[in-house]
Amino acid sequence: MRTTTLLQIDDYPLPVPTQQMELSYKDIVSSDSGRDEAGVTHREVLRYHVMTCKLTWDLLNDETYDYILQRIAGKETFRFRHPRIGSSQETVEDICYAEAFDISLNDPKKERWRGLQLNIYQC
Repeated sequence: MRTTTLLQIDDYPLPVPTQQMELSYKDIVSSDSGRDEAGVTHREVLRYHVMTCKLTWDLLNDETYDYILQRIAGKETFRFRHPRIGSSQETVEDICYAEAFDISLNDPKKERWRGLQLNIYQC
């Protein structure tokens, strides 16, 4: 299992994703934002640049699949280290949670799993 220090959960390096890591940042705006009766737009930002990360592994064996799941199992939140905005080598650490993951059993005889997608969200 090849890991990378650019992606870590609670100081454990994650296996290198087999698909491109997708990092996105968006602002969280208040429900009071929008247009008023005069047509003027108001934007009340509650938080700037909230991170979302999608990690995908195409093919995993039981050991690697279990290793990844143990990083998030039973945890409401965890520390997630990932590349800093504007840098492919520098990292930052955020408190995050994993909302959902998808996977399918590819070959039970060979202990192979396919298509693990892990979605990580900044708290």
